[in-house]
Amino acid sequence: MATQEQDLVVAKESVILKNPGDWLKWLFSRKDTASRNNLWPYVDPDLSRDQLLVLEREEPKEIDLRRLRDPVPSEPLEIYDLTPTELNKYNAWAQTYHHKRLEWRQKDKALKEFNSEIARTIDVKHIDLIIDCKDAYERLSTLKKHLCPSVSERNHQLRAQYRALQTRPRSANLDFWLDEWVTTTRLLAQAKMSDVDGNRAQEDFILSIRGLDVSWATSQLGKLVKQEQEGESFKPIADLIAQFKSYYRRTRPIASGLGTFAMLKTRISATNVSM
Repeated sequence: MATQEQDLVVAKESVILKNPGDWLKWLFSRKDTASRNNLWPYVDPDLSRDQLLVLEREEPKEIDLRRLRDPVPSEPLEIYDLTPTELNKYNAWAQTYHHKRLEWRQKDKALKEFNSEIARTIDVKHIDLIIDCKDAYERLSTLKKHLCPSVSERNHQLRAQYRALQTRPRSANLDFWLDEWVTTTRLLAQAKMSDVDGNRAQEDFILSIRGLDVSWATSQLGKLVKQEQEGESFKPIADLIAQFKSYYRRTRPIASGLGTFAMLKTRISATNVSM
């Protein structure tokens, strides 16, 4: 499990922001990392500074011991001034406080690490853009201003990537190609593009996989057509891809073991270099 998590981190950090053509996948990877620690509402570059959550404001504070006494005295209290009943109240508060304090420190540490991750995953030529930024939000906002494509540019890039996916490169890492399907179709859906409306993405994926396993593709296409005719929804594209991965590993164990999923090296994303 630890190895899988490390591989996931490496995969996400391998998305390097070099030019506007990398922006969507780079931001997707950064958002995915931040969301694991519930950090995105603190750094989302689509929000104004006033709309952000501020972690410093959430830091747990020490209790004023006078609040444990009724009526509240005007003079400060120390621990040794508390009655047994008040001390019990304090101990209950302290237990909750230390738990919240630990959670806050972990989130604060994760936010600092995320800030460093931004710098690690951009091309060195862009370091000057963020060198004076004081926090992760400012870094993301600055990079967005300089490298985020316009809506029309984004849509053009996504469509180009999606078209490239529909022809499986013979030398491409199969796992990488399948993961690109998941990522790209998710980005298309987030952009509300018609390319993935209804079951279009599922059908495109099934047709693209025929050269790899015609029997699986034929079976899935038959199910898709049948469910459409009956007015039923087909399985989501991510679930369909996960099902194919499992099926292919089970039916082609020798090929999988030799590295069909892991050792081939050409990446589809090379098609983005010209964008």
